[in-house]
Amino acid sequence: MVAAGTVDDHTEPALTAFLDYLHYERRLSARTLSGYRHDLEEFLAWLRDHGGAASAWADVDGQHIRSYAATRHRQGLAPKSLQRHLSAIRAWYRFLLREGRVQTNPADGVRAPKVTRRLPHTLDADQLGRLLELPGDAPLDRRDRAIMELFYSSGLRLAELVPNGRNGNVAPENTAILAYKPFLLAVIADVALGQG
Repeated sequence: MVAAGTVDDHTEPALTAFLDYLHYERRLSARTLSGYRHDLEEFLAWLRDHGGAASAWADVDGQHIRSYAATRHRQGLAPKSLQRHLSAIRAWYRFLLREGRVQTNPADGVRAPKVTRRLPHTLDADQLGRLLELPGDAPLDRRDRAIMELFYSSGLRLAELVPNGRNGNVAPENTAILAYKPFLLAVIADVALGQG
């Protein structure tokens, strides 16, 4: 069990025990372990400067975690990085719970700002035209052109085109049926697949 004490007391041995747990029991990569160590050391430094009455790990509450997250966000930490910091803190407190050092995980209800999703880059009509004019009349070439045309015209993602693995969408009659949400989106017949 990790010894009790202030946030600074026994932190290095406890952190080492935590990282060993992540490495040997959870099988996390060396890069993830390094990131967790870095994130937790930053949190510890912030607690020393801004923790106020939080002199022991058990004294840290959700407000401390939210304040830390807000401070890091104001300092320009990207939302995705902030999510990683909070993930490290949550995992740290789960470990402390497991070891009996704290009674609750103060990071459980704290959320990072949403990550803005970037839209994928799209092809214009001329670029697609050049793709579809690629040479070859073999069945696989015709199939590939039909798939590219379907991608472009419908906005499908690859996971939606082939949802159950490489051959998961081919019916016994060599007809691919694609379902998108509850609606039938497209049927590519044998001819489009190069079978006819």
